[in-house]
Amino acid sequence: MRRSVAILLSVVASAALGAGASQGKSAKSNEWTGTVPAFAQKTEQWSELTEKLMKHHLPYGALAASYRMLMFFNDLTLKEQAYRTIISIIDRGYAFPTRSYFTTGDIEPKEDYDFANSYYFYKGMAAMDKGVRKWADSYLASVDSKNFPKFLFFQALEAYQKKDLTKAEQLLLEVLAKRPEGRYLSLIKKTARTLGRIYFEKQEYGRAYDVYRSFLLKMNPIEPNDWLEAAWNLYYLKRYDEALGMVFNLESAAGGTGPGAQASTLVNLEKYVLRALIYEEVCATEYMESLITTFEAEFGPAITAIKTGKILSQIPELMRIFVPENQSFYQLTHTLTALQEEQGRLGSLPSGLRELAEYLYGTEILVVQKRMPAYVEDAAQRTATHLIGFAEALRFIKFDVAKARLAPDEEVDKDKKKERDETFLIHWVQSGDFWRDERLRYHAVLKNRCTE
Repeated sequence: MRRSVAILLSVVASAALGAGASQGKSAKSNEWTGTVPAFAQKTEQWSELTEKLMKHHLPYGALAASYRMLMFFNDLTLKEQAYRTIISIIDRGYAFPTRSYFTTGDIEPKEDYDFANSYYFYKGMAAMDKGVRKWADSYLASVDSKNFPKFLFFQALEAYQKKDLTKAEQLLLEVLAKRPEGRYLSLIKKTARTLGRIYFEKQEYGRAYDVYRSFLLKMNPIEPNDWLEAAWNLYYLKRYDEALGMVFNLESAAGGTGPGAQASTLVNLEKYVLRALIYEEVCATEYMESLITTFEAEFGPAITAIKTGKILSQIPELMRIFVPENQSFYQLTHTLTALQEEQGRLGSLPSGLRELAEYLYGTEILVVQKRMPAYVEDAAQRTATHLIGFAEALRFIKFDVAKARLAPDEEVDKDKKKERDETFLIHWVQSGDFWRDERLRYHAVLKNRCTE
């Protein structure tokens, strides 16, 4: 047992939000060392704790406990419980990748169809990500490739990436036709959202909008980014007032964008793009001026700080802007917030489990806090670059709106406009586990009708 703990502690700094323990540096060996208290070495305690954490709706703690059970113990029953817990959390809509949890602890589930197929599927995805295709094929051979909804969805994404939209559409409709159980709600929403994006790609904007109107925008809670995606379809349908209404929904107190529960705290600059393009279509100069004023009031201080050389990680506005490439940073910040929130509710657990629960949360929070500095500066740099480029491009639209209003008959510089339009990208990312960001960017090439 001691040896297992030592091995774990030697890799904890690089583990994906995995097990943590009290750590210190040895003066002689200069290596990470640590010990696990006696009360945290009992398999039955971890099993009961994980079960109670799920029952009391504390999923981030349950995920951390499951990972520790996989790493600390060799008991196959305990490992199966850990994998069942992780898969259950994924099915409930956990917003971040969990592939790292499936790189250890092999078991051989047989009886439960859904669990066995999910287990082998995620093991296959983890091996594929590591570039070990032979292992991946071995795991995936145990998956019901003709009927299992997650595998069909994965095949649809593979077809989508290859631009085989017809096959992707067929597979997605097949998933929905199977009427997956309610616990697959996260998968159902992802399937519907991908179907809407395929219709958008095929320029079938009416069909795409129907997916959002009839299903995704009726979910409770709504994924805020669905308002934005619905708005793009309305924009191309030339239903500008409705598109603008969708953006206003996004900007309301319930709006925002980003992964999972962080949606209400992150700002997607794309909403400014869409509003600007709508104003351009109707030559609404005064509204464009108001939009620029709002943008500069919100992000002007950050832009000034960037240009004057302030340390980027000390500019709070940068931490509020959604950039798809910052997913790992968002995972850390959101996980830390969630763990701290759940830690405040541990009093609901049975008294005999609270000591172990406090140990779990205390060490897990410490691990996340130690990892944070390695991510924050890079995330801030990416966001700063994104913000500066966006601000400059937004000004070009302002000039074009004014120009079209004052000189509607003047010939448009098409090359210049194409270059400007291509600086704007629709960032459509599906947060979650194995589903890849099947289309991270889509060029919005638009035609200015004000000059016609």
